[in-house]
Amino acid sequence: MFCKIISVITNILLHLAKIKIHTIQFLQNYEEYSLGDIIDVFVETDDVTLGGFTNSDGVTCELNGSPLLSGSFLPLIGSNVISVNQLYQQFCSSTNLVLPSYFIVFPYGVYSTLPNHYSCAINSPTCDLIVIGTPTITPASGELVADGIIIVNAQSSNPIQYALADFVYGDGQASNIFVVIPGTYRIFLRDSANCGANLLVTVGFTNEFGVYYRYEYDDIAGRETRVDILKRGYVGDLSIIKGGRNAIEISLRGGGSVDKFEPVLSTNTDLNLVSEQDEYFTELYTNDRNLYQMRYYKEGVLKWVGKILPFSYMDELKHPPYYLNVKATDGIPYLDEYYLIQQDGQKFYGTVSLVKLIAYCLSKTGIELNIRVGVNLYAEDMDQDDEDDPLDQAYCDYELFYLATQEPTLDFVLRNILKTFKARLIQWDGVWNIVRVEELSTIYDYREFDKNGDYLSHSTFNPLKDVEYPDQNGLMFTGFPSREITPGYGQVKTFYKLGLKPNIIDNGDFRLKSTFVPSFNTYTFEVNTDKFTLVNAGYPLTQGYEKIDDGNIAYWISGGEEMLFNTSSGDAYLQSNTYNVAMGVNNTLKILLRYKINRSTVTFAGNSYSVENPYVKLRFRVKWDNYYLQADGSWTTNVNVIEVFVTTYNEYQETEIVAQSPPDGNLGGDLDIRVYHAYAFWAKYQSIASLKAVQTIDGVITDPDDIVIPTGYRTELRDDFTAPSYIHYYELQETTEAENGYLIIRPTDYHSTTNPRQWVRVNVTYVGAPVGANVFTLFLDRIKVTYLLDGKEPHDTIIRAAKAEPLNNAILEDEIIMGSESSLIVSETNFSIDLGAFFPNAEPGITITTVNVLSSRLIYTGWLRDSAGNGFEFWARDAFSERELLHVINNRQLASQYYKSWQLLRASIISKTDYFGFLNTLRNPNASDILYIPISGRIKDRDCIFDGEFLELIDATSGGISGIGFTKGFTTGFNA
Repeated sequence: MFCKIISVITNILLHLAKIKIHTIQFLQNYEEYSLGDIIDVFVETDDVTLGGFTNSDGVTCELNGSPLLSGSFLPLIGSNVISVNQLYQQFCSSTNLVLPSYFIVFPYGVYSTLPNHYSCAINSPTCDLIVIGTPTITPASGELVADGIIIVNAQSSNPIQYALADFVYGDGQASNIFVVIPGTYRIFLRDSANCGANLLVTVGFTNEFGVYYRYEYDDIAGRETRVDILKRGYVGDLSIIKGGRNAIEISLRGGGSVDKFEPVLSTNTDLNLVSEQDEYFTELYTNDRNLYQMRYYKEGVLKWVGKILPFSYMDELKHPPYYLNVKATDGIPYLDEYYLIQQDGQKFYGTVSLVKLIAYCLSKTGIELNIRVGVNLYAEDMDQDDEDDPLDQAYCDYELFYLATQEPTLDFVLRNILKTFKARLIQWDGVWNIVRVEELSTIYDYREFDKNGDYLSHSTFNPLKDVEYPDQNGLMFTGFPSREITPGYGQVKTFYKLGLKPNIIDNGDFRLKSTFVPSFNTYTFEVNTDKFTLVNAGYPLTQGYEKIDDGNIAYWISGGEEMLFNTSSGDAYLQSNTYNVAMGVNNTLKILLRYKINRSTVTFAGNSYSVENPYVKLRFRVKWDNYYLQADGSWTTNVNVIEVFVTTYNEYQETEIVAQSPPDGNLGGDLDIRVYHAYAFWAKYQSIASLKAVQTIDGVITDPDDIVIPTGYRTELRDDFTAPSYIHYYELQETTEAENGYLIIRPTDYHSTTNPRQWVRVNVTYVGAPVGANVFTLFLDRIKVTYLLDGKEPHDTIIRAAKAEPLNNAILEDEIIMGSESSLIVSETNFSIDLGAFFPNAEPGITITTVNVLSSRLIYTGWLRDSAGNGFEFWARDAFSERELLHVINNRQLASQYYKSWQLLRASIISKTDYFGFLNTLRNPNASDILYIPISGRIKDRDCIFDGEFLELIDATSGGISGIGFTKGFTTGFNA
């Protein structure tokens, strides 16, 4: 125990019971101590006698106000001594506590309490606790049954604990699984470095559906069709019902679109029923869109699932039979009504795999289906075996979507994920299908995941269906199809919106968090201090928030009357998490604080008085690697705290410093910010001698241009620490008056010619004995750190432009918000390829805009990365020999499909032996292997007819590559 210290006090007689000589603040767990613990070191002098020493005296320690050990001292051994100034060095180094091995002698005259020493606070480690994805929820089997399951996935370099209420590490559970009754819960996470996170989840009960009605028939080809109507929670016998002539019709809702890469295509059904009884089906017309489901089977295989839409009941006023139409949807159109927020309105924070985020979006449809992914576009660092999927290995920040739009809907999220890979989503064959459009030209590989995004299996799918001659029994046109020639484009542009972060410091613009209180069916609100730690200096603090305007709050910390005679007053601080920041030679950092300090009040005998001090000092520290920022923007290896003199009260103001380029160039290291509690009575100097000793010029006194402290520089001096007490405020001014006690103090480097400046007192504040409440409050609206490149904001967009059809002036533009990681200050060179290899008559060369970009890890959110946070840069598609940035590939795909005129086909096809669905590709083997993919259509099940619109799919490959077992790309090679 390092508090077992010898204190030898000789030839001194003092009558102060206990003097605090030091405070150690723990900013992380350290051996048996926890984050937030405070050790105060005292010297006891009550019974000290001249020339003597007793074992009842010495240095004692208190842990959080309680004695650390009974009799925490050692008997006198040896004669080694150490001064009070050396005591600092023995108690701590820059980051570690050190057990002092010396004995301490206090020289005569140093028995005043000493301010805390900055280096004695252990630096907080990098907080890397993040929640991964969204929790996995298993509904309970009943409303009061405790078998609902919550599984939270998170990672940290330190051990993590979990709890259903906020807690101190050590009091939580190690398991990330909770078994609960239905309800709303906030799950709290905390690791051993005291980094915390929380999220809100809702556990429902029973998502099981029972068959309520069943309708069965055979189509004209003799194939069995079954339509089930199911009711949530229903257990009982089913009823057989009848249908109308048109039976069931299933529609693909992409009509009017000429975008081959339309990312989300919804589906719906019309079920025509017949009833012999009045109002027989009225219960289907409910306002609960999740109460009834419809399931469509073909020859016993589930093809489609939807929920019955609530709408008004309508039938004819006549004798039976009654003909009704029941509509159902896959729920995709309703995703535009859901926002990417937690139930209590808080944003999601952290990182999530793309397939997990897709699963979360699709869960809001109310349709619980597996997810089949046919996206065979891999980053070079990804696993690429048959069971490995790129959407399962690629992660993104939730923050990406909030930067892209103020209120991202789940439809927006889903579309932007799919757009990045040029994939489309369609529900068919009883699963959600996500397929890259390019891969619809031949057999493709897929991986299947459950409704939560967990891997299940893998296989292949062949989407091709051939149109036969009319005398065949296969797929045929029922009439004469019509085609429309759609123009190509002369230039194709892709805008990669990098997702420029507004702040390196997470949560630097403070926000509220809310907690649901089930017993009162309401929410409580408090300031969200995630990513920050408030370190108490030993006096009571309160904290809260002030609303500035809608969506903007300020976090405040305040101390009361106990601060007046506490030597650690003003030493409480707000500590940010640590961020690994790499800086290049052209980089600078812009640090901005937005704050407010209210004028302090003090109460005497029931009356409140404003404290008329000329300024309050706000102090903050910016530490990067082994450097400390100085007020002029330069860095120093000496511990430095920047001081700002606040002279305007009760209104928000800003302090901004642009940090210079790193002194050693291209450095990387941990960056953190510490903002100290502003305090009106905090005095920097304890005696006139210490003030006089301040060096007011740098170097030789005869050099008048070598001044470092300008005229008007302010400081303060506290004359004593007993009531009544005074704070004297001084400015460094040129004056011809002689030194005069407390009024004018002449620095020791004063020179009448080259340095004619003296400390002139501008004001004095009487502290007095505190009665009632004294309030010292610091409001922090924003703590912001941003990158600058050559003094300018970083680029927020990369533009890729490709030439397509010659002599065509039309331009196609596409915008994506996900792409490859860009390294620190990379000058990306022009890129060019010969399009003539597979684009007839195309002008050779793809022109790429050259830009300088910064470190993705702190500047941008748009880059995809693995679960450990390592960015993916180069990607390649199956059947393509390429190693390229993802957004470049994105642009190539556009160019390959729109570089020339192409066809839109309107047709009706019929087949008695084959079945054409929404996942199929229409192929005419007798017309140069032209392919068409459906963009809209209606399946008339009873008549085996597909009416729809088809877009010509151009095979962009220059040759197929086949493999054993799994295909490795496009096996159909042709020039469209």
